[in-house]
Amino acid sequence: MDYHTYTQKLNHIKWLATRKMTGSPQVLANKLGVSRRTVERMLMRLRDMGENIHYCRRTGSYVLKN
Repeated sequence: MDYHTYTQKLNHIKWLATRKMTGSPQVLANKLGVSRRTVERMLMRLRDMGENIHYCRRTGSYVLKN
């Protein structure tokens, strides 16, 4: 995956998380067309960048808090 595509997918994760629309990790991986492990690495990258993102069991989605 090239840098541009990777950045687009990170931004898409953030967009989905702000709307509580990511679904489970596997569902998110399917939406992005990547493996579940890649999703986990991307989430770690977002957290390293200072994003407050976590999984909410109640909504069944990742949530991005500002």
